[in-house]
Amino acid sequence: MSTPISRSWGSRSEPAEREAEPGSTSPHSGPAISKHALSKVSAQVRRWRLHVHTLAELARRINPIVRGWMQYYGAFNRTALYPLLRRINAYLVRWLRRKY
Repeated sequence: MSTPISRSWGSRSEPAEREAEPGSTSPHSGPAISKHALSKVSAQVRRWRLHVHTLAELARRINPIVRGWMQYYGAFNRTALYPLLRRINAYLVRWLRRKY
């Protein structure tokens, strides 16, 4: 079992189960976004002020940021970013429903 790495990406402390061969499982722990980095990115999303922008301005501002996070943190394990992407999506949908 690997030890946690204190960088913004690294091996997670709890191994994920994946199928090695049909019918058997082996523990696997690969590089992914750390809990600390995920909380920092989530805090940045919460600081976004959406109400002062139009949809086009918002897309122009947010897309490069999210694309960079996906390239950097999702290079090895994209599925670790799914909770963050769901949070961003929920935030945007809530804003759209209120605005339109």
